[in-house]
Amino acid sequence: MKCNFCWEDLEGQAVVTACGNLFCCEDAAKILRDEGGCPVCDQPFRVTNDVEMNPNEHWINMAMTGVTPELAMRTTSESLKFYISQMELQCENKMNRFGNQCREQCQGMKSKCIEKMEQVREAYEKLGKRCGLMEQEVANLTKDKQELQEKFSETSSGRRYHLVGKKYSSEFHQNFRRFSDELVFRRNLPTNQCFEC
Repeated sequence: MKCNFCWEDLEGQAVVTACGNLFCCEDAAKILRDEGGCPVCDQPFRVTNDVEMNPNEHWINMAMTGVTPELAMRTTSESLKFYISQMELQCENKMNRFGNQCREQCQGMKSKCIEKMEQVREAYEKLGKRCGLMEQEVANLTKDKQELQEKFSETSSGRRYHLVGKKYSSEFHQNFRRFSDELVFRRNLPTNQCFEC
């Protein structure tokens, strides 16, 4: 069996309280010194008797000497009830410890998840800022592209008009030269060699 306070295995002497719980001598002395209630059921802590946890054959024979069968049955029944209640307490303690461990693990996992979520949120915010900067850069590049296209169209249309004007101007000058040369040539011709003649 185990002490109902420290849950260590009991060896040698142990203490049974009036409320039916079992403690090692050290824990019983500590509880009595602190004047606290029973740590299991909060009832007043009163020691009823000391028990030997591992009695030898001689002690058992001495205890059972002169006991009637009815008393032996009643004692056995009380012992079984006590043993069952102790096993229930041990199971409850194990379940509580297991529940506490699960709670601690869940709390640890929760804090890790919160930390990861915070990291993801920060990364998402950084990504959002970068996307905003990239959108601004794309808008600026689009604006620059439009300005360049407008300048290019203005330059190319002015050059086209200039080239067209140059072309017509050179043709006009060539025709004008031809016409003036022809006039000069006609003036220098004698009247009898006129083209109309």
